[in-house]
Amino acid sequence: SYRHHDLGLDGEDGSHLFAMLVNDASNGVGSQILKGAQIAAMESNSAVSLIEIGNSIMWAQRLVDNIIDRLDGLILCTDKLGVAKVRELQNRVPVVVMNRPMEGVSSVVPDPLLGVTRILMLLKRYGLRDVAYIAGSHSEWANESRWEALSLICPHFGMRLRQIGSVKPSIEGGMQAALALEGALPDVVICFNDLIAAGVIRKFGVDGIRVPADVSVVGFDSTLVAPMVNPPITTIRIPRAQMGQTAVNMLLGHRIAPALNL
Repeated sequence: SYRHHDLGLDGEDGSHLFAMLVNDASNGVGSQILKGAQIAAMESNSAVSLIEIGNSIMWAQRLVDNIIDRLDGLILCTDKLGVAKVRELQNRVPVVVMNRPMEGVSSVVPDPLLGVTRILMLLKRYGLRDVAYIAGSHSEWANESRWEALSLICPHFGMRLRQIGSVKPSIEGGMQAALALEGALPDVVICFNDLIAAGVIRKFGVDGIRVPADVSVVGFDSTLVAPMVNPPITTIRIPRAQMGQTAVNMLLGHRIAPALNL
């Protein structure tokens, strides 16, 4: 679901330049959102530029301040800008925040409940009951929403659920979490993202634990890493391209549907 209000941009020639800010352009998530954003922008004779800001909050703020007056709108796929800063920017150009709800600011936030329900239903058919969730950062809205969905649905299917971590959302983080799990191996490991899942599978393989024969591993986000792992990662798809289209349409002030579904 998302919050939406008409932002009403009106360029002289109908064209606009938007910037999409991401922490890391290489993780695959930003590229999926960008693809959808660019499709929507091209349909309106506009363009979306991708800007990687890294992990420095100070650098992110300085960069945005330097470019803001050249833009017609911002899509924020980063948590490096706090609420106060985002609201300050919104006074200068229209802003859409991705993946986290923010009061008073237009947001696009996916609901993982449907995807989680589908994967748990499939796992239950195979008689799998013991689920471990490897968490990303507890401060991330996406991590909390995924944990809440699992916490809601697992009891309905008679599944036991426990949380491991948080860990870094990387292959190394997944390997660390896998080591912690080996003493009490669950039936299923559901990971915050595909990179963590890849690390789990790699560590299990080194230690002689077979996936999926001994334990099933599930990721999130359906990124390019998922099919490149052996065995390929079963992953819960988030409609990133649709989210990108929605964000641009919100910036353009178009009327759009009131919900996103996985």
